[in-house]
Amino acid sequence: MKLTIPESPESKNEDKEILNAQIDKSSSYNRNLLMLTLSILAYVFTVCTSTTDVQLLMPGGTVKLPVLTTEIPLLLFFKIAPILIFILHLNLFINIYFHSRKVARWVIYNANKESKDVFLPPFIFNYRRLHAGKKISIYLLDLIIWILYCMSPVVVLVWIASRFLPYHDNAITIFHKVVITIDLCLILIFWPIALYSRIEDDSVKRFLLIRDFFKPYMNIVFQIILCFFVWFLIIIPETRSTLDSLMHRNLDVIDKVLLNKTVSDVIIQRYLAMGKTKKEAGFDYAEGLDLRNRDLRFADLSFSTLMKARLTNTNLQGANLSFANLQGANLYSANLQDTDLTTANLQGAYLYTANLQNAALYSANLKSDDLSSANLQGTDLSNSNLQGANLHLTNLQGAFLSYANFQGADLSFANLRRTDFASANLQGADLSSANLQGTYLNDVKIEGAYIDGAKFDCFSFDRNLLNDNVYKDIEIDETVKREQYLEDFEKILIKGALEKYIREKCGNFNKASVMKMLDAVNKNKVLEEFTEVRKQLACEDSDVAKGILRQHKYRDLEIGDEIRKHMQVTCKDIYEKIKPYLVEIDKMS
Repeated sequence: MKLTIPESPESKNEDKEILNAQIDKSSSYNRNLLMLTLSILAYVFTVCTSTTDVQLLMPGGTVKLPVLTTEIPLLLFFKIAPILIFILHLNLFINIYFHSRKVARWVIYNANKESKDVFLPPFIFNYRRLHAGKKISIYLLDLIIWILYCMSPVVVLVWIASRFLPYHDNAITIFHKVVITIDLCLILIFWPIALYSRIEDDSVKRFLLIRDFFKPYMNIVFQIILCFFVWFLIIIPETRSTLDSLMHRNLDVIDKVLLNKTVSDVIIQRYLAMGKTKKEAGFDYAEGLDLRNRDLRFADLSFSTLMKARLTNTNLQGANLSFANLQGANLYSANLQDTDLTTANLQGAYLYTANLQNAALYSANLKSDDLSSANLQGTDLSNSNLQGANLHLTNLQGAFLSYANFQGADLSFANLRRTDFASANLQGADLSSANLQGTYLNDVKIEGAYIDGAKFDCFSFDRNLLNDNVYKDIEIDETVKREQYLEDFEKILIKGALEKYIREKCGNFNKASVMKMLDAVNKNKVLEEFTEVRKQLACEDSDVAKGILRQHKYRDLEIGDEIRKHMQVTCKDIYEKIKPYLVEIDKMS
């Protein structure tokens, strides 16, 4: 570009020594300012890079600042850092703008002189002005200056937003995007001014001349691409997508001990001396994380220890918690939809009103858990341990419960329609008033279960009819099928027409299977036998005893007291072990 030299009295009368001193001082200041800004950018970039997903997960997490050897709250760092960088960037542009005006005066003063670079202080921006007529040199210098002045601050801002994204805080993420967008606007205004400013650029209108505004085309293209990336790709995911494999958008905390407080060696030794285990000491003295109301969607927490974690109202949709230890965790009203809880330890967890729809709970340990009123529709609980669990009013429609252990569990008033209970253990389970229409009960162990008021139908008793065609027919014409086949066994028993019903309505079914189940229904309507089975179960396992007594304390004080008295005589050691828990139950009631 050919530099236009205006005729001005100021340029002609400019004192050479004063001008050189100004250029030297300005070059030195801007050079130092650039180095300071780049150093701070590198520092912030390093801190962000060293921030782990564990730090992002921990409540009240802190960021350790290198060199300064101090820690600041993590959220505070990710709020302040973008503002600091924006201010530094603005300051950098303002100073380089005024420096460029001084350089313009210097060029005008030395326009007709040789060896101009003799007086020009060493500074990359000065060389850009000096080589204004050389295309190759100017392109290289423009690129370097663009990287230093435009690209580096924005890249760090984008990296801050990207690194914080797995935290899943929508307000802070939007704040990051807004700061980046404002910074890009800053570049659009100051980049042409800094490169093309002249001595007469005293008007704001000159700043936005079209001929100067679009000259740095590379900068414009870069900003368009960056804006698209920031607003359409740096987003908290609503569903799993291929983008997750390209960007780190969710927390990845695998096989970590995530506790606020762990048990000391002294306490462990004390427990071992009392004949107790290290696991018991760890559970009794561990202090769980407070992760209430957090958005942990699609987080990978597999194999991690989250004992006694407070996860009330936490969104864990699609998260991977396979093999995780969630013993004693509070998951009240948590969203666990589509969550992988395969082989997870949920013993003693509180899952009241939790949403476990389509969750994978295969081989999970849910001993004595409170799952009352939870949504477990379509959940895979195959081979899971639910001894003594409270599933009162729980929605298990369409769940897979084959080979699961429901000994002593409370399934009263539960929705068990079209549930697969094949080979499940329901000994001593409370199925009173549960809806078992369309439920598959082949090879179920149901001795001592209490089934008063439970609803069954013919589809429950024959493996051969439980195929896709039958279920498809039910779905297609449910009303007709209900009128033709489905009946309430409680009503049938009252009418005393079981044999006639079987011949007329269930003629194509395996009669032996139907009669076997009907015998179990008749037998297990006896409350006394149900109570006896529960007494035996309570004396076999302390956790099952806790679950059973918790159920009966709320709904049937007489049975609860009867089981307690039986334990005091028959299994005193287990009763003494659960005494502290019984005190808590009594307080709650």
